Amino acid sequence: MSSYLPMVWFLLGIFGFLIYLFKGGNEIVVSCLVIMGIIIVAALVRQQSVRKKRDFYIDKSGGAEDGFIVYHEGEKSLKVYFDRAQDTIYVPSDAKWKEIMPEWAKERKHEIVDRIKKQIGTRLIGKSWRYEETDREEAVLPQS
Repeated sequence: MSSYLPMVWFLLGIFGFLIYLFKGGNEIVVSCLVIMGIIIVAALVRQQSVRKKRDFYIDKSGGAEDGFIVYHEGEKSLKVYFDRAQDTIYVPSDAKWKEIMPEWAKERKHEIVDRIKKQIGTRLIGKSWRYEETDREEAVLPQS
């Protein structure tokens, strides 16, 4: 929750300012804004509690064409490349995985990829993701 604290304070500040602006009436507008704020804060709290229940979480970063998925487990993480144009998430082949992945993940490829598949799920717009094993350097991200 602490990582979301600045955003929560920012939202509360905006709602406070809007309440001040609509002081002279429009209780419906103020009520809707307060309800929206409660929904946003509840969603953030829920997301944080789900992350605490599981010992991992997944973030997606990138632009309109490509990006990467970051799999986090405690303080450890790894990255996997995706291409939106091809609707493909590229997973290093077994040999490449063992070569480039951090020590903690070398023998856990199937577990980690299964978790990514479950978490990413299907796309709402466009084709669903397909997963392709590869050794191509342009589709395999270096790990830190």
